[in-house]
Amino acid sequence: FDRDDTNPEPTDQSTLEIIEKLNLSLPELGTFKVIEQKVGFRYCSIDRMPMIGPCYDIHQIQHDYKDLIKGKRLYQMPIANVDTPVYLNIGHGARGITSSFLSAQIINAMIVGHSLPLIDKLFERVSPLRFVLRNLKQ
Repeated sequence: FDRDDTNPEPTDQSTLEIIEKLNLSLPELGTFKVIEQKVGFRYCSIDRMPMIGPCYDIHQIQHDYKDLIKGKRLYQMPIANVDTPVYLNIGHGARGITSSFLSAQIINAMIVGHSLPLIDKLFERVSPLRFVLRNLKQ
């Protein structure tokens, strides 16, 4: 895992580091031998939190939440209208395997109208709406 490396080809140095870590972590499995190599990229958001939730109409949100610029607090604003069958579950980065199960439960709860399986404060941190709202507040 090389955070800022955008090279689509595997490097000898990176491969050696991975083998070294595997040998240290799992010595009982013996020595690892490279048969094939690939490079993969995982998308993550700017704030390193996934985006889980409906795909909002950005123009409608900008209109409905324009009073945030005037200093109104978010809790004083109307609830965002969700009129879309499209939901996002992206930007998990290297944590996708562990966070995908909870995110699937969140989307399922939203679609069927059940309460979310996490507190509101945490949902605000993963909602795709957070970026639009931050921009409006600034």
